[in-house]
Amino acid sequence: MKGQSSLEYIMLLGIILVVTIPLFYYGISSSNELIRQNQAEDSVKTIVNTADNVYASGLGTRKIATITIPSGINSASVSENKFILNLSIFSGNSEFLDISKATLIATNDLLDRLKNKGTFHVSVENFKDSDGKIKVLLGGYCGDNICSGTENPEICNIDCDSFCPDLICDQDEDCSCSDCYGQQSICQSSKICDPSGSGQCVDTTILQCGDKICTGLVGDNCNDCPGDCPIAEGYVCCPYDPEQQYYVLWKASSCPEVPPSVSNCGDYCVYTGSYDNGWCRQSPAQCTVNNEFYKSGGDQYCSGSPTGDKCCCKT
Repeated sequence: MKGQSSLEYIMLLGIILVVTIPLFYYGISSSNELIRQNQAEDSVKTIVNTADNVYASGLGTRKIATITIPSGINSASVSENKFILNLSIFSGNSEFLDISKATLIATNDLLDRLKNKGTFHVSVENFKDSDGKIKVLLGGYCGDNICSGTENPEICNIDCDSFCPDLICDQDEDCSCSDCYGQQSICQSSKICDPSGSGQCVDTTILQCGDKICTGLVGDNCNDCPGDCPIAEGYVCCPYDPEQQYYVLWKASSCPEVPPSVSNCGDYCVYTGSYDNGWCRQSPAQCTVNNEFYKSGGDQYCSGSPTGDKCCCKT
């Protein structure tokens, strides 16, 4: 009887092990899958939240996002304002994405590295693209062929070419370049420093169309006086201000939709329609309350505004 009892006990224990071991294995596998899923979700949200913070803080802002990438990432990508991770999980493929307020650009180097398991410190910074729009760069570095908001020709001449006009008054430029207008503090407002290099302040009326000196002023810019201000290869002549009185050479194949001097919601409203002014609100609904009109194109000029990130125009 004792032998039979022992045999029955052993058989019962075997049955229990046969049943519980697969369940135990399934439980551990499911737990690991959930951990990987959470890591993918957290990584996407962290990147987008950091991008939104950088976008709202203005040009020249850079932050580091620390993320943990799980194993099984098939691809990492950006599409307009979406950051996407594609993960093999639960015997299939799942896409994890989040939507940013900013247009996102990612370096190929970063997207390749995010296919590997590990913890990564991702550079997130903003920059003004060649189309004149402010965007957020993920994984940027000196040598990525993108001149971000934290780079300039002096610290990264590989990415940032110094040219006139790039809206930056560089050390090798003087008031013969429109980048430096308004920055010649030694001269009165009605005068500019002599572009011939004498160091003297001269009347702007001395510099006229036909004198082979391009001042960029009204009547003497690439639009009004192409003889003095020829359009170099790779540039176009674009209006600089909302009233289109001043024109500058723009290093691109086409002019930006909005002149580069437009820097706030009010200027954007005046330029793009028959509006007198504009304000940043918290939501489009507030535009209706104040008898204004919501203009999504002006939202980029409200980034970082304490009153909201939606541009509302008023006649």
